[in-house]
Amino acid sequence: MINQCNHKLISGISDKGFTLIELLVTTSILGMIAIAIFATFVSGLNVYNRMETYGGVQADVLLSLEKMERDLRNVFSFKKIGFVGNTKKITFPGLIKEIDSEGNQSLFVGKISYYFDETAGTLVKEKQDYPQSLSEEGMGESNFKILAFIENINFNYYYFNQETQTYNWKNSWDTGDGIPRGVKIEVTFKNDKRDVKLARTVFIPVAR
Repeated sequence: MINQCNHKLISGISDKGFTLIELLVTTSILGMIAIAIFATFVSGLNVYNRMETYGGVQADVLLSLEKMERDLRNVFSFKKIGFVGNTKKITFPGLIKEIDSEGNQSLFVGKISYYFDETAGTLVKEKQDYPQSLSEEGMGESNFKILAFIENINFNYYYFNQETQTYNWKNSWDTGDGIPRGVKIEVTFKNDKRDVKLARTVFIPVAR
């Protein structure tokens, strides 16, 4: 009788306890959950680090490329201001927006330049007031703005070669060439002590 009671008691304890397989399964599940949580944490940390980087020099360079692309797409033919460029500087006619102290907005024809200031290591945008009534280039007031700190910039110009009947690139552009069909912009900058290069090709709608 006593043995039967002891057997039932032991059997009840065994039924309510964990077997080795159950322990292994539970441990495996907890391990997978821990790995998933850790992976999510690491992924979030990487995203945060990328966002921190993006908010610095890289953001300035990307915004600068956006400004250049917008201005180049809006280029138009204006005999008083030619399209001129080399590998470090590009100049072309464009519409310049100005807002006065009272908040009034005005648009006027002007000369826009983007260039690399090698001494300061900066990408600069220059706007020069040039109303159509002026007959001599250079009489307007210049406005300079530093867009980003960079290591280098390279402009190349896309055109159609009439002699060979092919499309080609060249590293300089003269007023007599008209307006190029496109401009390739390559910017090199420092990101966490590493050289990073961003490139963008802008096709100009008014070019022929």
